[in-house]
Amino acid sequence: MRLVRGPSAVLVAVLVTAALGTGSAGATVIGTAHGIKYVKNTMNVLGAGSNWSDAINCGADYQPLSGGTFSTGFSDARMTTSSFGSFHTNWTSAGWNVGFGKNISTLALCRKTAAAVNYVTKEVTVAAGTTTSPTIMSANAPCPAKTVIASGGVRIGGDVSTVHVSGFHPVKAFELWRVTVANEGAERNITVGAVCVPPGLGLTYYKSVFTDAPANPNGFLARPSCLAAGEVPIAGGGMWSGNQDRAHIATAGPIDSSGNVNSVPDYAWQVGAANDSGAAKDFTGFAICKPA
Repeated sequence: MRLVRGPSAVLVAVLVTAALGTGSAGATVIGTAHGIKYVKNTMNVLGAGSNWSDAINCGADYQPLSGGTFSTGFSDARMTTSSFGSFHTNWTSAGWNVGFGKNISTLALCRKTAAAVNYVTKEVTVAAGTTTSPTIMSANAPCPAKTVIASGGVRIGGDVSTVHVSGFHPVKAFELWRVTVANEGAERNITVGAVCVPPGLGLTYYKSVFTDAPANPNGFLARPSCLAAGEVPIAGGGMWSGNQDRAHIATAGPIDSSGNVNSVPDYAWQVGAANDSGAAKDFTGFAICKPA
């Protein structure tokens, strides 16, 4: 895992109240490579407590294989939605920015509609919580038999300022996508999504561990990467150890070799994360890769 900002780390890589616009009228195609069309839209999001939401349409004859978010600035935003849409034609994102203003890009990685893809959703209800006693819940979206996990997502309902995601990642051993949330507000529903494909796609799964991350609400950028030559990342995520109400995931999405999304983002899967307070915690980043 490449770490762009933050303290020294021991890394172990193993196989395994202002919305500044919605919709994707300004979405652009970054490029097409590896059988994937990469589409993005970038929004300027105000700071000091502003929400964002966006939806990137894959276009005619395409459907999302995965998607994600990319942000400038610190990792102090809080992603609350990053998932395929109800009709499997777009990738949506939403969240809450508590820090300085920043540009946030939503990206969709799209494949031809004829490709065999299963979209699975699991909706659960999270009980109400408070800032002193948040409700922590994990939920899974499992793939059907004879398919493997290719990516996943989460959609959180209700007030985005009182909830955050602390886990968002594949569980290869059980072919599912897992999400962990900390709810400090009213009871709400969350929807976990899994994008599942036949085993023949040749996916490889990697994870990297960043140990003993000290408290720093500005966070860091982790870059779990494909380790084998000729592979490209198509999805990924992260999870925190320790107290889940004191750590969050800000963004998770693909980047290009310059650490941006200006060219085809097939270099690494970047995850913005922060240990907000309390004891040092371990962070694990995940990347799902396919043959180029």
